[in-house]
Amino acid sequence: MICGQASCNCAFTSESLVIDNQNGVISLETFGPAMVAVKEDVVSPFTNQIVHETDTGLTWMYDGADWVLYAWTSAPRCLLGKVGHSTTHNVSGQVALDIEYYDTFGWHTGGAPTRITPTIPGFYSVHIQASHTIVASDYSRVLLGCNRNGVAIITGRFDHGFSASGATWSPRGFGAHFEFELNGTTDYVEVDMYQTNAAAAARSFTVVVAVEWKSHL
Repeated sequence: MICGQASCNCAFTSESLVIDNQNGVISLETFGPAMVAVKEDVVSPFTNQIVHETDTGLTWMYDGADWVLYAWTSAPRCLLGKVGHSTTHNVSGQVALDIEYYDTFGWHTGGAPTRITPTIPGFYSVHIQASHTIVASDYSRVLLGCNRNGVAIITGRFDHGFSASGATWSPRGFGAHFEFELNGTTDYVEVDMYQTNAAAAARSFTVVVAVEWKSHL
């Protein structure tokens, strides 16, 4: 060990000099992790260095080229919503999300309300729930989908058809689930909705979307 004193104030509080006498190898390794506000505070990271971000609760390991998510206090995710999203008959459009139930990592901003831009590269799950009130004697066809960088995900939209007769029905819920990869910098996702109905009228929906990081690429 470089220093074994509990009261030592040297710079190597989270690093040890490892000497392998059998193989004649000397290496500097991290046993820690070191505590930083965010990983960008580390000016010159070295391979296998581990840091724990006090701002986010995430623990990262440097693989020699990039920071790789190593552990977390809670899974990186956000939960957003919209009440009263109006969709025009026979017109596809994106949902401007304005409710942040939680968004610890700042993936959603008011400047681009339809977009969710995760900041960690990897595979993600996107789960969308929506509901609306079906009007009496009306038939509604609703397509609920997800766009990545403005383009529909290859799995397409989920088609939900409803019919009603007599009194107005209570709000009906439906959902869609997607999984795909995002680069953690520029890739973004959007909720896409399309509806048609017998009255050719606009319809109002309540929408909730959860985006969660699942694993590395």
